[in-house]
Amino acid sequence: MPLTFGKYQLTFIQDASDRPIIEDPWYSDEETRFRLENVLWLSQAYWEKLQHDPTFSKESPSWVLARLWLLSDGQIQIGLGLSKGTPPTGCWDGGSYFAEGMIHDVHGHVIAHCYVEGMTHGYAQLTLTACSRLADPYDIMQSLADKLMEHPEQVAVCNIVIKDPEQDGRPYHFGWDGMQFFPLPPQD
Repeated sequence: MPLTFGKYQLTFIQDASDRPIIEDPWYSDEETRFRLENVLWLSQAYWEKLQHDPTFSKESPSWVLARLWLLSDGQIQIGLGLSKGTPPTGCWDGGSYFAEGMIHDVHGHVIAHCYVEGMTHGYAQLTLTACSRLADPYDIMQSLADKLMEHPEQVAVCNIVIKDPEQDGRPYHFGWDGMQFFPLPPQD
C-alpha cells in the first residue's frame, strides 16, 4: 500500500533500477536534499514531543522507521531490501538503514525519486534524488512532515538490524518494541 500524504503518494521499491523515468527531471543536490528531521522541526507537534522527551532526537531514526512502517502498512520493508528473518537484517556502511522510493502525484505520474535513511548518529533524512520540474520539492517535504506528525504517537511494532561491515558487523537496531524505541548506539 503506498503511503498517501497531501496530494502525493510514496511507494517503496526494491532498488533504484525499479524506478520509472521522470518526465522533465531536474537534479540539484542543493535544492533537493533535505534532512527529514529539519523539515519535522517546522511541525509544532514534533517540537512539543521533543520538549516533553529530550531523548527523542536520539531515537528519531527508529521513530521515523516505525512511523513509516505503520503509514505504509509495512511496505517500507520492500525498500529496505533486508533478509527475511526475525528480525530482518541487512548490511550498510555506518550501520544506517536505507530505503528506496518514488513519489507519485494525484494522477499517478512519478514526480520524484527518493530515499529514506536512518542514521546511527540520531537523525533521519529523506533525500529527493530527482524531481520533476512540475513538482515543488518543498511542498513534497512539508506534506510528508505533516503526515508523519499527524498522529506521532501511532507507530508500528518493528525491529530491523543493520550491521556495519567496517566495524566487524556490529549490529544496530532500529524500530519500536511496543514499549520503547531501540537505543542508538547499540548497547553491548
